[in-house]
Amino acid sequence: MALIKSKQKKGILLTLAVIVLVVLMVAEIMTYVYLNINYQTIDALGNGAAGSYRIAGTLNSSASTFLRSSLFSALGALSSYESTRNAIYINNTAYALGSLMTNGLIYGTNEITLMGGETLGNYTNSIVQQAKAQGYTLTLSNSSLQVYQTGPSSLNATYYVFAALNSSAGSFSEPIAASAGISLNGSMDLYSVENRDNNRIRFSGGYPSAVLVGNTYAIAGSTGPFQFVYGPIVYVNSFGSCAAVPSQYENANFILATPTDVAAGSCGFGGVITYTPSSTAYTVPYLVYSSSTNIMNYLYNGTSLLLNGPGLALLNLSAVQSAMHNGYYYGSTFTPAYLDWAQGSVGKRSQNGLFSFNLYNRQVAQFNGISSYVSTGTNGLPLGNSVRSVFAWIYPTSYPSVSCCDLIYSYGGAASPSYTAASFRVQNNGGIPNALVFGTGNGNSWVSALSPPLNTWSFVGYVYGAGASSAITIYLNGQSQSNVMSLGAIDTVLPPLYPAMIGASSNSLTNFFPGMISDLQVYNAVVLPQQAAQLYDEGIDGAPFGSNNLVGWWP
Repeated sequence: MALIKSKQKKGILLTLAVIVLVVLMVAEIMTYVYLNINYQTIDALGNGAAGSYRIAGTLNSSASTFLRSSLFSALGALSSYESTRNAIYINNTAYALGSLMTNGLIYGTNEITLMGGETLGNYTNSIVQQAKAQGYTLTLSNSSLQVYQTGPSSLNATYYVFAALNSSAGSFSEPIAASAGISLNGSMDLYSVENRDNNRIRFSGGYPSAVLVGNTYAIAGSTGPFQFVYGPIVYVNSFGSCAAVPSQYENANFILATPTDVAAGSCGFGGVITYTPSSTAYTVPYLVYSSSTNIMNYLYNGTSLLLNGPGLALLNLSAVQSAMHNGYYYGSTFTPAYLDWAQGSVGKRSQNGLFSFNLYNRQVAQFNGISSYVSTGTNGLPLGNSVRSVFAWIYPTSYPSVSCCDLIYSYGGAASPSYTAASFRVQNNGGIPNALVFGTGNGNSWVSALSPPLNTWSFVGYVYGAGASSAITIYLNGQSQSNVMSLGAIDTVLPPLYPAMIGASSNSLTNFFPGMISDLQVYNAVVLPQQAAQLYDEGIDGAPFGSNNLVGWWP
């Protein structure tokens, strides 16, 4: 995709700024409506059971008005946030929108201004105070907010809360379940925003228009149910007939790219990309582009891509997960990535599409296993016996000798014995060959039964909890193994010469790692199993799950 010039970027950001301003103006109008119309009738609703139901109905209507306004605001805030993320994209949009609506935060970033005050905290405080001014004591408890989609063209939210109202006339308690939705038709395409473009969501026959990875919109394409295919490109300059392509490529594992008409339909391919509409109806995912886009110039033989759209239940999910974990650039055409049916996990299914993922201009560190390493900073790294979590993607090209190990990440050491490196490593000790091992730095270590495969990317990590008998959990590609460390608490200090190293020992510059390491993350907290699963599902180009406890990140 061509680089966007600075003036074009300014224009795009200006467009986003105008959109956010309009959203905030709408939010202000909506705020006036629900604060000045829905509440003022509370004191005139009467007493008894009938009054209780009417109060519940008024609160329900009020909450629904809030939800609709807050959804608009959250959508604008999310678009603004994603437009400046340098291609670090969220993978759980429902969570992000819900967090914005709840407290104006998105992954630790305060966007309360863009929300225009449209948060649950402000809303609930307002109605409690208004009830108090009218002689009532209103208590709201057991609340929950859900952001979701039931179809491709709208975004919805439901707010559950238990309301208790006390006054001189009596006490009333009612559950509130308020819902609201907004249309996505004409709104900003989040995938487009993430890629510094300003396209809007367009629908065709009830489905979003198909697009190719790289932001270039097709002039025609498949709409459900035939939408998804993932595989390598087979480029044929002049098609003519199916005989122009070797038969071994004519199967659902490959995507045909050709400027000319595929007169025989799809010729057995899993998908088709072309400049010329076919005279025979396609029964596979397809995209037709204007020749002015020059899209064929970017479709090289063997390039893997995802030709995508609604209909995730038809998709080979293992292929998509492989694409993520191996760093292929792809995104969902059903972006705007607003759905939550899959709850942020590609291992679950949704009829509406897939979340968007993208590259973070990944800097893969390559190690020769002899002398190469990366020295990192130490600011904020957990010391003493404090909790810590370390995760990374590794690509080992060989295993260590029987005598020792290959270091993934090593920082600090123990106060005694002097500066023995605390480390996370692949170790071959004979008993459990090529195992992931956590070393405490005081001469103790725990050897897991997990062994990363050679010549492929693997997600690895460890979590250490503080205490003399601390729980150690080691992760490998979605698996985990835990053990209680009963060999004594660690006491990490920073040695003067080599305090922190990727790919070598921080004690002696030995035990060099052979292969590649990427996306190393260090936390000063215990990363929970569900958070570790999220990091794994995001793939090698995923971003950390939060910034509050992230103390080191080398993507």
